[in-house]
Amino acid sequence: MRALFVSLAFVAALTHAPAVGAQSALGTGGPDSYGYTFQPVTESFLPLATVGLAIALPTGDDGTADVSLPWPFPFYDNHYSLLAVSGNGGISFTSGEVLDHANEELPTVGAGPDIAVFWDDLNPDQGGGVFAFHEWVDTNGDGQPEVDRFIVSWEDVPRFFSVGAGSFQAQLYPSGEIQLHWEDTLFGDSVYNYGASATVGIQDRSAGNHLLGRALQLSANAPDVIDGDARSFQVCLTDTDGDGAPDCLDCDASDPTVYPGAPEICDGIDNDCDTTTVETQSGDADLQSICDGDCDDSDPLNYSGGFELCDLQDNDCDGLIDEDYDSDG
Repeated sequence: MRALFVSLAFVAALTHAPAVGAQSALGTGGPDSYGYTFQPVTESFLPLATVGLAIALPTGDDGTADVSLPWPFPFYDNHYSLLAVSGNGGISFTSGEVLDHANEELPTVGAGPDIAVFWDDLNPDQGGGVFAFHEWVDTNGDGQPEVDRFIVSWEDVPRFFSVGAGSFQAQLYPSGEIQLHWEDTLFGDSVYNYGASATVGIQDRSAGNHLLGRALQLSANAPDVIDGDARSFQVCLTDTDGDGAPDCLDCDASDPTVYPGAPEICDGIDNDCDTTTVETQSGDADLQSICDGDCDDSDPLNYSGGFELCDLQDNDCDGLIDEDYDSDG
């Protein structure tokens, strides 16, 4: 495939802004056994209908066509020079591989895509199109591109048995990064909207490695893939602070008390990486938090200033157990 060139100004004019007010349920994820993770990126869907190469899929349902890549693309242990693009919203690195319309969870038991952009029972025969585009932008003229990515895009493609059509794309980078961008996942039916009947994620189907933990599912048959959302998949192995969270998922890779899902402690920091700092919220019914003196925030009978009971617990959080009772009877 020949490389296509476009100016940054032209790209900016075509790029769509994220949906306003939308709340994604996807978050971050991984790593899988190889080290791939996914994390949010700014949605930058680039429409290709007027600038890209239309992929000529075989007529009939479940059509697949091979597309050459402009450079060897690293994916798990291998480098690939072509993609098998399916009308059903998936990409395989095996030439000519046909993707069934019936999506599965990842890892798949049998056949399935290596990259499930939006794997569903799509029908490009009935409208829209599938396009490819090598975007290479060198604004400085020094031969070093500021933008170098290969995009495969499904645009205004209907789903069987729905009244709407969807638009989404995969953006591949020479580094091996994979970005998935979803501009429109509303098909006019709650059974199919927002990925409710689709699978999204990656897997290494080479030699069956996907069954050995080399798979990372973002969503399957759940309405989580909202308009204007995007995720980046890439290998991330470094854990600088040793807290078990790879640096690319850790909101503070220098602090071992900070990582996704960490318990909030009394330090004024967002320990669990959810963008909020909730340290004064009680975890039980006594309405007193750990930061306010609760020595056991899972038991409403234990709190600072509480009443001692004969239960072998420090009910008043003074460091003593049942000091007013003779536990021997």
